Amino acid sequence: MSFTRRGRFRAGTLLMLLLTLEGGCRVWIEKPLRPDTSIGVGRHRFVRVITNDGDTVTMRAVAFVNDSIAGLDTRLDRPVAIARDNVQAVEVRMDGTPTWVRIGWKIYLAVLFALYAWLAIVTVQLGMAERSG
Repeated sequence: MSFTRRGRFRAGTLLMLLLTLEGGCRVWIEKPLRPDTSIGVGRHRFVRVITNDGDTVTMRAVAFVNDSIAGLDTRLDRPVAIARDNVQAVEVRMDGTPTWVRIGWKIYLAVLFALYAWLAIVTVQLGMAERSG
């Protein structure tokens, strides 16, 4: 089986495109906010808080304290705190890719790596056989 330079470029480009798209599947998932705790929200890089007025504030470096949610506003990069009484919902940014897709990609890449390694070994052995023969 031989690949032309153009075929390898297309296959490589397609693989990089698919891996980029797979890594870019991020979604906002609503998490329940229990009173006086951050249980259920966990530690996430970005948290989106929806207030009772309908405003949304996206924060990073979030801290859940007794009566408020504090963090850095991502738009203005300034500290902001919102009272828990004024919070309608809390959403976290998570990977939306199904687990079977992530596992499938890892298996695919492992098989692809194994095939390239096998091809390299065979090529080296054939080269050594030609030199000695």
